Amino acid sequence: MFLFCCGAVVAAPQRVIISGEVQATSAQPVYCPPSNTSPVVLRYYVSEGTKVKRGDVVVRIDAGASAALIQALTAQIEQTDARVAQEVATLNVAAIDAERAWVDADALFRKAEVDAAIPKQHLSALDYDRYQGERVRTERDLALRLKERDAATAAVARRREDARLEIDKLTQDLLYNQAQVALSEVKAEVDGVIVHGFNPWRGDRFDEGSSAWPGMKVGEIVDRGPMTVVAYALEADRSALSVGQRVRLRFDARPDLKLEAVIGSISGAPAAKAEMGAGRYFTVHIPLANSADLGLLPASSVRVEPIAATAVAATNGVKP
Repeated sequence: MFLFCCGAVVAAPQRVIISGEVQATSAQPVYCPPSNTSPVVLRYYVSEGTKVKRGDVVVRIDAGASAALIQALTAQIEQTDARVAQEVATLNVAAIDAERAWVDADALFRKAEVDAAIPKQHLSALDYDRYQGERVRTERDLALRLKERDAATAAVARRREDARLEIDKLTQDLLYNQAQVALSEVKAEVDGVIVHGFNPWRGDRFDEGSSAWPGMKVGEIVDRGPMTVVAYALEADRSALSVGQRVRLRFDARPDLKLEAVIGSISGAPAAKAEMGAGRYFTVHIPLANSADLGLLPASSVRVEPIAATAVAATNGVKP
């Protein structure tokens, strides 16, 4: 009988190193402004590394005709205001003249009424008929002057209302175009440093003059708040990673800094990431404890190496 010793050899775990970057957890994402056309050109984009304050314009695209229309509408509103003021003043003068004519006609009518009230026996037949005819004439003239006065007053009110509607329409057009211009730019909501992003389809970095699609993330504004590490693992390396696994972190900007951390989460499905290269990548989030004391800068590159469990070789022997 032969004695056979069967040994089970456990292969050493494959060493996996993935790349990532430091990200600020409180960073403000910067998205390409909305537009009726796509792609759009980033006409203005603050240089990377520039410190911005709340309210500063970070990104701006071409607002189309809206920017030019703002100046035209502003001038048109001023011109319309001046023209309407002149027209209303002219109508007011006409209304005042009509009021004066009505007052004069009213005075003549009252005098004619007094003359017409003189008893017939105290006047000659000719004077009596003349006074009666004058009363009828002045009464008709008073009615005409009253209509002219009312028409002149109504013309002033009507022109003012028309002017209000005209200026309101121009104002609404101005507000609309101002809103279009405001939508064509992105302002900083926090104080921080601008970091340009990468085009997820082509892999090139966004910069002033680059093309982007509306709603696409083109960068972010980071501050010196809490930091986290976001790494990207190829599909082939996913099996070497697990949530809760300890990893070693090496920072290219800080060769002296060596940290150990724990994987917090891993994305459920891989996605293409052109700036990382060909293939599909899982996103790995690694929280950093006390990151404010580490002196790390956002967008710094990181190398992540999983700490594998101790390999144990088991050997089975068969005794004779």
